[in-house]
Amino acid sequence: MRSDGPSRTAQFIAISVVLAGSHPALRNVLPPAAGTETARYLRAVDGWTVTAMRLASLFPPSLKTTLIGEIPPQALAHPVLRKRWIEDHVRSLLGERSQVVVLGAGFDTLAPRLHEEYPNVHFWEVDHPATQRVKRRGVGASSNLTLLAADFAERSPMTVLTEQDTFDPDANTVVTAEGLLMYLAADEVEALLQGIHDHTGPESHLVGTAVDPRYPGASGSDPSANEVPGRWLKSAVPIVPEQ
Repeated sequence: MRSDGPSRTAQFIAISVVLAGSHPALRNVLPPAAGTETARYLRAVDGWTVTAMRLASLFPPSLKTTLIGEIPPQALAHPVLRKRWIEDHVRSLLGERSQVVVLGAGFDTLAPRLHEEYPNVHFWEVDHPATQRVKRRGVGASSNLTLLAADFAERSPMTVLTEQDTFDPDANTVVTAEGLLMYLAADEVEALLQGIHDHTGPESHLVGTAVDPRYPGASGSDPSANEVPGRWLKSAVPIVPEQ
């Protein structure tokens, strides 16, 4: 994770979501707002990402659709399908739960979209300061949406949450961890899961992904140094255990 700019993996996933929003085979997987919201976040990123977004905006819509349609769907499908899977589970769990926590949110749009649809649920995002700094440029303040900045290597995200007056550690909560655990050492994962257990209510749920340990190179490697994030994403498996 770079300290001076948003995660490259977050940008990679965001670009996949934006392209999938116009891809004929994938555009109906996520709500249309997911693609437009993600594009707005990317335009706030300094450097090559925003330059590419501006150049793409000069193309006629029909040409953009044609060009994106030439991308093999499998090149974009994994991050988009896992986001749909996670969103479906989160929605199914919200009936009796008053908080949603998104850990390592990146440029994900789940909380910014759903907080308006569920005004009685408080949505929290916790991610690295460099990524949150960019995202805040595109996400407006709201009474039931809070974006928190924390470097997970220095502070536990659950500790950061419990320091907030409006976070209720006894409330039944949905916690999401998409594409996060693969970046943590085994003891860090254990500490994170223990923190979730200790600081959420008894009917809370964890929804997310984890790297399959059978995947070559999954053990003892640093995925953040991998030059092809998609290779690691292919090894992610879903998790949805009760607390």
